[in-house]
Amino acid sequence: MFENMRTRWQEARAARLREEFLDASRRMNSFSEENSEHFAKTLDYAFRHWITNHGPVNECAIEFRRSAVKELQSQAKQHFTSDIGRSYGLAVFSFHVEASFLPGEDARSVYDLTALVISKACELVQKVTKPI
Repeated sequence: MFENMRTRWQEARAARLREEFLDASRRMNSFSEENSEHFAKTLDYAFRHWITNHGPVNECAIEFRRSAVKELQSQAKQHFTSDIGRSYGLAVFSFHVEASFLPGEDARSVYDLTALVISKACELVQKVTKPI
């Protein structure tokens, strides 16, 4: 009984996470060039730092990922007024990490969409920083 309630709560959280991601995506479309650059660089750095230090996101312990999500969300809130691009980069990475341990189709959708955004951000940063 309690396991069923927990699963339903997690699926509800995944649905909410999907709405948060879609809302953030709509807002990111109106970023200035500078904010877009900060977003991509932050997302690229967060992902590369994670992979280097912890390995693939979905292979880390769930408790570690939960803790990381809280820290990423806290950092995103701290930067919201001073650097919106950086704030959204941290938020999108937190969506990615959180979606990795939630059940259901919404969580898989968020995980796949954030993986695509991360991939595109990393490609963009590589192109911009590539020496001529």
